[in-house]
Amino acid sequence: MLKITLLCLAVLLFGTGAFAQNAENGNQKKSFLFLQGGAAIPLADFASSDLTNENAGMAKTGFSAGLLYNYRISKFAGIMLQGHYADFALSDELTKNFPGATVDHWQYAGLVVGPMLMLPVSDQVLADVHVASGVMWVNSPKVKFQGLTIIDEDWGAALPLQAGLHMRFLTNSKFVLFAGADYLYMKPEFRIEASDPPEVKQNISTVHLQLGFGFRF
Repeated sequence: MLKITLLCLAVLLFGTGAFAQNAENGNQKKSFLFLQGGAAIPLADFASSDLTNENAGMAKTGFSAGLLYNYRISKFAGIMLQGHYADFALSDELTKNFPGATVDHWQYAGLVVGPMLMLPVSDQVLADVHVASGVMWVNSPKVKFQGLTIIDEDWGAALPLQAGLHMRFLTNSKFVLFAGADYLYMKPEFRIEASDPPEVKQNISTVHLQLGFGFRF
């Protein structure tokens, strides 16, 4: 996280100097703010419903929402700050094999920050490629059997790794449309008293496919 923060600050300082020397870029609106939402798709172990896989997360496709802020520091470079929330119901495989069992959901929320490369596709379309990291708080599912809690939920923090591609569709006004895809990976640790040892880590990899709208200013 520290390395990414220092890199972003270095890029910001360099880009600020470049902006001062470029009158055309200096007239461009530098900030973008988006509200976004869409599907959150679990991958690999996180999506597995195999009861013989001890790393199976049993997550089904869920939903995601968030806020995205971009700051354009030169014609082709910028910095992004993104807030995430995602929620995933669990596969029916567990309740099918254990009648009387109920489970709630996985969910996570957090922030990532990182540098981005801004590539003009046309006069009205920009493609942004980025890498980012930050902090994510992840909530593990609660499991009940015949109304009795046998595995309580827990919150664990994780260092996420994110890579993404965002498309921005500019209009003649400040209004901007957004479409994007983000890949996230993290490995939070939870304390599950029913487990031996109680410290349990979960591989979480997901793809967020989102649409949104926002403004440039």
